[in-house]
Amino acid sequence: MRLSIILGVVLCGLGMGGSVTSAFAQVPAVTETKVPGLEGKFRLELGTSLFQYRHTKVEEGGRMDNVTFILGRTPPTFLLGVGYGLFDNLLLGLRFYATVDWRKTREPGADAEQEGSFAALAAPYVEYLFAAHGVVRPFVTGTLGFGGLQQWTDGPANKQFLFTLQAGGGLHVFIIEQLSFDATMMLGYELIHPLPRYSWSVVHDSHSCVINLFVGFSGWL
Repeated sequence: MRLSIILGVVLCGLGMGGSVTSAFAQVPAVTETKVPGLEGKFRLELGTSLFQYRHTKVEEGGRMDNVTFILGRTPPTFLLGVGYGLFDNLLLGLRFYATVDWRKTREPGADAEQEGSFAALAAPYVEYLFAAHGVVRPFVTGTLGFGGLQQWTDGPANKQFLFTLQAGGGLHVFIIEQLSFDATMMLGYELIHPLPRYSWSVVHDSHSCVINLFVGFSGWL
């Protein structure tokens, strides 16, 4: 009798253990999680420049170098972008860039002067992802942008045309399926052309080689 009871308990335990094992087997491991592709998804992107290097040559003038960090005195560039996934690894979109700078300068024995600038740029972009699925997806991207730059002091403002052509690459790291952290390094050419009717002190074109590191987040809907 006791032997029958013991055998019953053992068999029952084995049955329950098999059920539990089967249940756990149906739960996917975190390391095996795959974020779906991006085809048919809309992208909303927010970011800022973390680092910028600019080498500028002014026609009929000299050369200058400028390095900007996000915590430096020069304001960073902010971006807002929208995009759409044509395929799992191909995106098309449009980015808007803006930089605002305002400060006061004071010479010894003189009143303080206000100086500032505002730049805005619209840039269509294309992005190719090397991995169509997964949590980490490296990519390459290219963009072509047009916009304007306005600089002012206490006198009249200088208005200039802005053109840029850039290419680079980076990473999307998906925190969840609908949200990714993005890091992008861009190398490009920038032309600033003064508008004769609206530029009183800037009369020559400037050509710049620009390196930007952008970081931000994207929502995928």
